[in-house]
Amino acid sequence: MRYFKAVRCIPENTLLVLVFKEQSMRYRLVISFLLFLALEINAQDTTFVELQADTAVVDVPGVNTTEAAMRFNEGVALFGQRKLKEAVEMFTQSIEIDSSFVRAYVNRGSVLLEMNQPDAAERDFRVAINLNDSADAAHYGLARILESRGDEEGAFHHYSKAIDYNPNMASYYYQRGVIYFQKEDYLNAQLDFTLALRVDPDFGYAYNDRASCHLKMDNLKAAIADYEECLKRLPQFALAHNNLASAKRKLGLKDESILDYTQAIRVDPDNHVAINNRGYTFYELGKLPEALADFELALSKQSDYVLALNNKASVLIDMENWIEAEKALNRAIELNKEYAYAYFNRGIAREMLRNIEGACADWSRAAELGVKNATKYYEMVCE
Repeated sequence: MRYFKAVRCIPENTLLVLVFKEQSMRYRLVISFLLFLALEINAQDTTFVELQADTAVVDVPGVNTTEAAMRFNEGVALFGQRKLKEAVEMFTQSIEIDSSFVRAYVNRGSVLLEMNQPDAAERDFRVAINLNDSADAAHYGLARILESRGDEEGAFHHYSKAIDYNPNMASYYYQRGVIYFQKEDYLNAQLDFTLALRVDPDFGYAYNDRASCHLKMDNLKAAIADYEECLKRLPQFALAHNNLASAKRKLGLKDESILDYTQAIRVDPDNHVAINNRGYTFYELGKLPEALADFELALSKQSDYVLALNNKASVLIDMENWIEAEKALNRAIELNKEYAYAYFNRGIAREMLRNIEGACADWSRAAELGVKNATKYYEMVCE
C-alpha cells in the first residue's frame, strides 16, 4: 500500500487593521483573506469622530446664529456624555435655526452613524458637501458609509477629497491605505500608512498595517520592525502579536514565533487564529502532539473552524490515525463543500483505510477544485 503525505497544515495569519479614525467613536471590523497559508488580513476599524464646539459663527441676516451655535455646542456636550439621541436633537434644532450650518450637518451625520443609521447619516454628509465641498469631515464620513457598503471606488474618491481639503488628518490617509491594501496595491497602501504616521507618529494600528504591507511584499525584517513599533504603543493588541509571530515564522525564527503566538493567546485566550498558527508552527517543528493539542484547542474555541479541522486531520494522518483523520475531514467538508484540501487529505486517509473508491472520488473532486497533486494521485491509484 502506498503512503501519501497529507497537504501541509495551514496557518492563519492576521495582517491588516482597518481603522476609521476620528476622535471618540470606536468601531471594529475584521477582514479575512484566507490564503494557501491561511493568512487572515485583519482590519481593525477604529473610528474617531471629532465633534468640536463652534466658536465663530458668521452672522446671517434674519437668522439667530448665536442661538444656532448654542444648540450646536449643547449637542457637542451631550455627545461627550454619550447622550446620542439628545445630541441629534440639538444638532437638528441648530439646523432648523440655520439651514446652512455645515458643521451641524456633519456632526449630526457622525452621531447618526454611531447610532447605526447610515442612510440618515449619508443624507447629512451629502447636504454638507453640497453646501461646502471643502467640508473634509463630510467627505470622510460619506467615505466610511460607502466603504461599509462595498463601494470601494466611491469611498476612495471621498477619502481622497478629504485629504485634499485637510492633509493633516492621519485617519484620512489610513483609510485610503486600507482600500489600496484591499486592492492588493501594497506599495501605495504602505505610502498612505507612512503618511498617516507622519501626521500621528503614535498611530499604533498604522504600524501594524504598514508592517502587513511589508509582509505581503516579503520585506520580513521591515515587517517585524513595524509590528514591534505597534506593540510598543499597543502592548495588549493580540492581532499584532500574532502578526509578529507570523513574520518571524516566515523568516525561519520558529522558536521565537512560538513565544509571540503564545503572547497573543495570553492577551486573548479565545484567539483561535493564534492558537491555530502556533499549532502550525509546532507542526513545522515536527512536534506533532503539541500541534494536535493546539488544533483541538482552536476547535474548542470555534467548533466550525474548518481550517483547524483540516490541520488536525493532517497531523492525524502523519500519526497514522486514519480513522480519526477521516472523521475530522468529514466534518470539514460538511461545513465547506468547496474546501479542496479537505477532499485531498480525506482521499489520503481513505486510501490508507483501503477505501479506494472513496479515495478516488475525493481526489477527483479535489482536482476539480484546483489541487494539482490530486490529479497526480488519481492517476497513480485510480487509473
